[in-house]
Amino acid sequence: MNGRVALVLLLAACAPAETRTRRYANGTLWSEIRLAHGVPTGRWRTWYENGKPKSDSGWSTGRRDGAWTAWWENGTKQSEGRYSDGRPDGPWTYWFASGQVASAGRYEKGVLEGEWDDWYGDGKKRAQVTFHGGLQDLVSRSWHPNGALAHEWTYDHGVLDGPYREYREDGTESVMGEYREGKQTGLWLVFRPDGSVDESSSGQYEDGARVRPWTP
Repeated sequence: MNGRVALVLLLAACAPAETRTRRYANGTLWSEIRLAHGVPTGRWRTWYENGKPKSDSGWSTGRRDGAWTAWWENGTKQSEGRYSDGRPDGPWTYWFASGQVASAGRYEKGVLEGEWDDWYGDGKKRAQVTFHGGLQDLVSRSWHPNGALAHEWTYDHGVLDGPYREYREDGTESVMGEYREGKQTGLWLVFRPDGSVDESSSGQYEDGARVRPWTP
């Protein structure tokens, strides 16, 4: 370590705690951050140019730590949760600018864990997915904007494994099959809108490949 680097590090270590602010060109407060020894420690707040809050975050020795909240420019919440040692941890919620919840779930040490739910802007459910260690697991579902079920599939630690279904907005089934270790297996049926089977796409699958066409 040369003398100049050592001096810089020494000065940073000895620097007193301070609150540093920045402003927009019109003078409106843009950010306010608490520094200790030259790194963010404590609350870091930002504002939009219209004066409304933009974010309020906790920091510890230069890493995100503690409660975290962000807002849309119209004043409604955009996201809310907590960080632990620089990683999102625990329950998190995200909103549309309208105030409608967009997504909600939980992190565990920075990775998705447990059930996560998504909604459309009008409040209808969009998807429901379960994670384990950041990977999709168990049964997941998604819905069309009209509220009808769109997909239903099964994962095993991030790999498709189990029944698979697709549905149209009118509720009729369009695809039915099964995956095993990420590959199509067994009988797969593709249905036309009138309910008849599409023979060109249906059939018996083994190891991800169609081995026999479907026959009535």
